[in-house]
Amino acid sequence: MAGADGWWRPGLLGLVLAGLTWAVAGRGGQEVARAVPAASAGRVYLVLVDHLRPQDMLASGGGWAELRRQASLGLLNTATRNYLDRGAGFLTLGAGSRASQADGTERAYDLEERTEGSPVAKVYHRRLGRPPPPGAVVHPGIAAVERAHHGFRPSVRPVALGETLRRAGIPRAVIGNADLPGKPDRLAAAVLMDWDGVVDAGAVGPGLVAAVPDAPFGRWTDWDAVEDGLWGASGGGPADWERGVIAVHLGDLYRVDAYHPEATDAQVDTWWRAAVSEAGDLVSRLLRAVDLSRDVVIVLAPVPATSEAEAGNTLTPIAIAGRGFEPGQLLVSRSTRRPGLVTNTDVAPTVLAHFGLTPVLPMEGRPLGSGAAPASGAEAYLLRLVRRTTPVQQVRWTFVRLWVFAQLGLGGAALAAIALAMPHGRPLRWALPAVAAGPAAAWLAATWEPPDAALLLVRVLGLTAVLILAAAAGGRAWELAAARRWPGRPVPGEGVAAAFTLLTLTTAAVLAVDVALGARVLPYSLLGYSLVSGARYYGIGNEFAGVFLAGALVGVTAFVDLVAGPDGGGRPGRIATATLVPALGAVWLGCLVLVGWPGLGANFGAALAAAAGFSLAWLRLADRASGRRQAFGVAAAVAGVGLALAGVEALGLAGPASHLGQAVGLARESGPAALAGIAERKLALNWKLVRMTVWGWAFFGPLAALTVLLYVPRGLLRRVLSRFPRLAAGLAGAVAAGLVALVTNDSGVVAAAAALAAPAALVLALAVEERCGGPGAGGTKH
Repeated sequence: MAGADGWWRPGLLGLVLAGLTWAVAGRGGQEVARAVPAASAGRVYLVLVDHLRPQDMLASGGGWAELRRQASLGLLNTATRNYLDRGAGFLTLGAGSRASQADGTERAYDLEERTEGSPVAKVYHRRLGRPPPPGAVVHPGIAAVERAHHGFRPSVRPVALGETLRRAGIPRAVIGNADLPGKPDRLAAAVLMDWDGVVDAGAVGPGLVAAVPDAPFGRWTDWDAVEDGLWGASGGGPADWERGVIAVHLGDLYRVDAYHPEATDAQVDTWWRAAVSEAGDLVSRLLRAVDLSRDVVIVLAPVPATSEAEAGNTLTPIAIAGRGFEPGQLLVSRSTRRPGLVTNTDVAPTVLAHFGLTPVLPMEGRPLGSGAAPASGAEAYLLRLVRRTTPVQQVRWTFVRLWVFAQLGLGGAALAAIALAMPHGRPLRWALPAVAAGPAAAWLAATWEPPDAALLLVRVLGLTAVLILAAAAGGRAWELAAARRWPGRPVPGEGVAAAFTLLTLTTAAVLAVDVALGARVLPYSLLGYSLVSGARYYGIGNEFAGVFLAGALVGVTAFVDLVAGPDGGGRPGRIATATLVPALGAVWLGCLVLVGWPGLGANFGAALAAAAGFSLAWLRLADRASGRRQAFGVAAAVAGVGLALAGVEALGLAGPASHLGQAVGLARESGPAALAGIAERKLALNWKLVRMTVWGWAFFGPLAALTVLLYVPRGLLRRVLSRFPRLAAGLAGAVAAGLVALVTNDSGVVAAAAALAAPAALVLALAVEERCGGPGAGGTKH
């Protein structure tokens, strides 16, 4: 391995690779719709069943059973820029990107209706300066919807799907509504409208809802009117188009949900079952009427039911039958890389892919396809996915707060004991490993399905206690074994270091295996990324990335100190640091690949943090570079790793594009300004997390504790770390990794806090052992 004099080599290699990548990949974007000849491509039917729950589609009989037999099934992540806003949910389907809330999104009209005291056609002309096309469904408020998305970076255009179809000459129609008394609700038009706020044909007016005295608000879908709009009274309706996209909005479940506060649960349940059954009957009739060798039927819930959202589940059902989709299989998406889980941003690209069209406006999503279902069946698999994610979502923040408050409480108590040299503070050295035990318990508890949220939290806390006791027992056993083997050189704090090493290395090892196997446990852990919120779907998230880096840096170096002993310390069989440098470099390089490689961890920010932490620790262990040269070496390593990963993504060398690959593609299409927009959004999110969540405390608390130990009492930290010289290098690397993670991730404070938690707790425990120790306890009081 090259010494510290070669600090410039990673940076030079990265620059060369990035230059070649950019030259090969090229630049430029698609500006017009491009129709690929596809004579077999017929119509696309978008059946939007407002507020449908996963169990309604996946466990109901009748028409839903027929759909399950003929369709590929999945769960739809419904996250938008406004989380659960209904209007944003429908706009996202048409944008192919996460859209935002916009006032008046639901106000689309048939031309014969009136608004603002005038005919809709007149209002449309007043607002847009031109008359609407005859027979269209129009959205007179399109300017306000567009304005609500101005300045978004990356760009979000709610009309991306409709505008692409319009330019390609593919007709669009929308039928149905979710009107409430005095409140038009025609959100389906937002999915297919073009830049002018126009959908070519259809019906969304009040005639689609019948007066039914016993129904919620006295209103219920007029199924004859809906089917008349769909098929045409005497032919000639949208179903007779050779090609086209028809959106059908079924709003009865939304009306039931909205009326729930006024009715008994039993009555609401009766209405709900009726609405689900009738929607399934329509889907069944549609499947029998279309030609599934040419047409595609997409059935989905754009937004979750209120009861589901309140329970922590915002995943909704989706099924796709017809051309290109296999019956009884799972839907798959390159956006999520997780079979059966897709995103609302994938719907628009899927519609366009049916016609061989390229979007004329940017879209985040990717076209959907079919993948093999497990032996248990697609329905059972998806319902189990809901059962696993919902409890995690319910108690995630409770656990995070408990973990952070435990860090702050134990850290504060340890600092007080150290400052006052309190002999009674020494037991804290066995309590501080709780900081490292928490993530391990969170991962371990996720290896089997939780019965409910409360028991999941109890399980994690119980496992944390067990791990603390096991670590303490292991640390004490190491102390006794070391005293017998090396009686002339007992090292104070070895038992504490052994306890932390056991926890951090074991956690890092299981995380490495999990990531290598496709992150089968991580998303279901209380410290994993959330499949419901949808910030990440694959690889390693920021919380566990920080934990992993801490284990790889502090755990590994502490382990080496325990086994090898201090250089020149007289310990038999010790290993010189110079001998270990190549092996440690190889281990850390493997860890970096695991975190950053697009086909594995796919966490670009964490990879840059790893490059900083590993390179600094390695250079300090090599002990051949001054502080300034170490800084240059770290900067070169970070730049080289970043450019190399960008090159791998741009060339498609690691399979489907990850978050980084999508950013690289966006930069090629839209120019460097797109990257500036991404950076701005990430910084805004990071600042929000620092200000509004406990993660800010979790980051600044350990950092402040380490800073205090530098000066109070003077010389203590130097004495402690002099006994663990490799650990000192690992600690420096962990601090560097945390600081780099803070600025390179959209939620960098999360990764930074997780990276500093265990290292700071270990140093505090060693300082307590040193400062508060007594005779015969393995410590020295000063």
